[in-house]
Amino acid sequence: MMNPVQSGGLSNSSSANWGKSALGKPVEKPFSVEGSPAVGRNAGVESAPKAAPAAPAAPVKTPTEVPKQGATPSFSRPMSETDIVDLLFKLQQPPTSDNKKSVATLLKYGLPVSSENFDSLAQLVKGKTPSNSTESAVISLLKGVADVPKSVDILSSFLSNPAQVGKLMDQVQQSMQKLQTQLILQRATMEPPLYMGIQSVIANLDDQLKKLMHKTQDNELSLTQLNRKGVFQDFKLFADFLGGLDSKLSAEDVNNAQLKQSIQRLKENMTQMLDNIASQAILSKESKTTKSGQDLFAYWQVPNPFSTAPKTIELLIKKDPQKKGGLNPGKTRIVLKFNTDDLGDMAVTVDIENQKVWYLFHTDRVEVKGLILKLTPELKDRMEALNYTLAGVQAIEKKLDIKQLLLPTLNLDNLSRVSTEI
Repeated sequence: MMNPVQSGGLSNSSSANWGKSALGKPVEKPFSVEGSPAVGRNAGVESAPKAAPAAPAAPVKTPTEVPKQGATPSFSRPMSETDIVDLLFKLQQPPTSDNKKSVATLLKYGLPVSSENFDSLAQLVKGKTPSNSTESAVISLLKGVADVPKSVDILSSFLSNPAQVGKLMDQVQQSMQKLQTQLILQRATMEPPLYMGIQSVIANLDDQLKKLMHKTQDNELSLTQLNRKGVFQDFKLFADFLGGLDSKLSAEDVNNAQLKQSIQRLKENMTQMLDNIASQAILSKESKTTKSGQDLFAYWQVPNPFSTAPKTIELLIKKDPQKKGGLNPGKTRIVLKFNTDDLGDMAVTVDIENQKVWYLFHTDRVEVKGLILKLTPELKDRMEALNYTLAGVQAIEKKLDIKQLLLPTLNLDNLSRVSTEI
């Protein structure tokens, strides 16, 4: 992997956690039918293919010489705050706490600590107050959207409240209903074409939200929920129209007060929803730096129809660089994270290859783990009905960190600095 620091002799002394699923390297003994009283019909189910075990990371030692015949003696030691200060001096920057945080965050995401990146980072965080602005700015650089003015604010909001699209869509829907009520009350003061036009657009957008927030007639999630572009454009145009309408309504007219308030509230809620959709698109972009063998994912959020409250399903689909469009349905990895009223927080990693399917369930409740394994025969039958073979099922008591899959980072404690004696 490319050295994350252009000058400074840093290396990654041990494997960082790049967020890969444990499916290929089971943490516990994989579920097997043979010898299991819970599933008698699950014959032929095999465990997920195991990857070759990774070589153990070398233990961190005190400064040790690295002998190289015919070469200048050098030694490696764990990186320290002094090294970060040295990097700042090389960039001719003062070692302030903010500057040290900037360098550490660039290193964390594998970006070069260069003058160009440091200057860009300083411009991106200028005037920003949220505590995660530095991280948001680095991600903006990593994803190549630093020239988008709102990118830092959009990502900052996502990092603070990552899984929010279900709640945000619900708020937009309620705001539209309130605006419709106000329009009816103000109908006598409005031109008929304007009134009918606004009501028609609201009804159309409300239908879109209903399709996004509920199941389809065949009791399955609709693929239209993954159509980010169409939803974004439609709501963005209406938000801009509302802004123009609000500016034309006189603030001094008492009769307009409630209408203006409803317009402003809807526009605010729509902007928050659009920012969330934009953050999904940004996080789906390829990063400037990636580790060899790192999985790349497209990312979506869709409203969760399995919960009574407005909640969200996070969906990741592994990209295939060799395929047009980036996705290969025949060989891929799908990750879902969601919350249900009965089962609580859950995540599922699904590996698909040659019509075979492996499932890895993540839960923090032991009773849910037992239920999953008990229902494996039913899952097997459903996969066969879809012409797939259930090749393996595993359930572990461990939460899945979606952020580590989307934004894998280096552990700074595992970074070493190599120095050469002259």
